[in-house]
Amino acid sequence: MLMEQSLNTTQDQLSQRVTEVVRHEQINRKLQAELKTLRERNTSYEEEIAEQKGIIDKLRKDLMGAKEEYHSAVQEGLAYKQQAHKTEVELKGAREQEQMLTEQVSRSNTHQWAEAEGFNVDHVKAVPFTKLYICDLMNMDLNKICVLSDISRLIKTRHLLSCVRYPM
Repeated sequence: MLMEQSLNTTQDQLSQRVTEVVRHEQINRKLQAELKTLRERNTSYEEEIAEQKGIIDKLRKDLMGAKEEYHSAVQEGLAYKQQAHKTEVELKGAREQEQMLTEQVSRSNTHQWAEAEGFNVDHVKAVPFTKLYICDLMNMDLNKICVLSDISRLIKTRHLLSCVRYPM
């Protein structure tokens, strides 16, 4: 009986240990499955991190390229601005030259007209034909008018500078 009791006790203890070992094995399998899942996630995260680093490197290169393009565009814009200013200066000079030449032609034409009308050219100021034409439209006697010094003054005051007709 003692032996039987001892055998029963031993069997109970053995049964408890087997149950404990089985439970530990289940826990171990569960933990290994969890460890495998975590390793797979870790690998996935590492791949994603590597991919993100590649994207960051590409974005840095793109940023550097964009900065270079920006600086090039700014330089090109400055060059265009300088060219536009140079062209404006040239245009202004050309307009001034055109105005001077127009005045010279007008003076020349006025003198030719005055000579043809019998005026003394020494007393005729250069006036564009339009001013003389306005006098004609206002039915003024051109034989008594030699020069109109200012068309706006003529129109505003209707006052004409008289000029004596000198024989040639």
